[in-house]
Amino acid sequence: MLDSGSLDGTRGIVESYSNTHLFQRKFDSHSKQWNFAISNTGIDSEWILALDADHVLTDELTGEIAGLRPQDNICGYRVQFIYCVQGQRLRGSLYPPLISLYRRGHADYVQQGHTQRLRVDGDISQLKGHMLHDDRKPINEWFAAQQRYMKLEAHLIQTTPWRNLSISNRMRRLILPAPIAVLFWCLFVKGTLFDGLAGVIYSAQRVIAECMLSLQLVLPQQIDFSESNKTNKNSSGESAC
Repeated sequence: MLDSGSLDGTRGIVESYSNTHLFQRKFDSHSKQWNFAISNTGIDSEWILALDADHVLTDELTGEIAGLRPQDNICGYRVQFIYCVQGQRLRGSLYPPLISLYRRGHADYVQQGHTQRLRVDGDISQLKGHMLHDDRKPINEWFAAQQRYMKLEAHLIQTTPWRNLSISNRMRRLILPAPIAVLFWCLFVKGTLFDGLAGVIYSAQRVIAECMLSLQLVLPQQIDFSESNKTNKNSSGESAC
C-alpha cells in the first residue's frame, strides 16, 4: 500500500494485517504517485490491474481476465465502463475506456490535466467485459474534487497550443459551447434522458463541472466553489494500491 499521509485511518487498517507493507510518499501528482507505486515498492508481478476507488469489476470481466493467455506482443488491455449513479447503471456516459490491465515493465504514467494517463510500449487489446464506475461521494466532496480537477484542466487547456488541442478542449477554450454541448451529448446522444432521475443527476453534474471549468478559464485566480476545499485537500490525503 502506497499512502500519501491520509488521516482517515488507512495506516492503522493496513498495519493491522501481517501480510501488508505500507509505503508513504507525499502526494505531488497522480502520475508520479502511480509510477512510484509500480516501480519502487517491490512489486514483482508481471501484470497490474489498475483500479480507482470507484471502479468495480463485474463477474463477466473477472472471468474474462482469468482466462486470458496473452501473446508476447500484447502489453495492455483496454476496458469499457458502465457509469453508475447511486448504484443505478446508465445506458451511456462521457467516461472513456481505460487501459486497466497492463504489463508492469512496459508502462508508465504521465500527467494530463487533472488525472494520470498510461503509456504502454506494446500492442493494446480490447476486453469484452465491462467495469463499473460507481462514485458515491457526498455532494460537498464532489464539488471540492471538481474544483481541484477543473483548475488543472483549465491550466492544461490554456497552456496547450490550439493545434494540439482535442476537439472537446477546443470547444472548452471557446467557453460558451462546451456546457451546452455536454448537456445535449449526455441527454440525447448517450441517452441519459431515458435513465430517469439518475440520468438527470449525471447530466447535471457534467454540465456543472463544465461551467466550473468555463469560469476557471475566464477568472482563473478568482473562483472558489467550496469552502471545504482546503479542509478536504489537507485532511484526506491520497492513496493508491
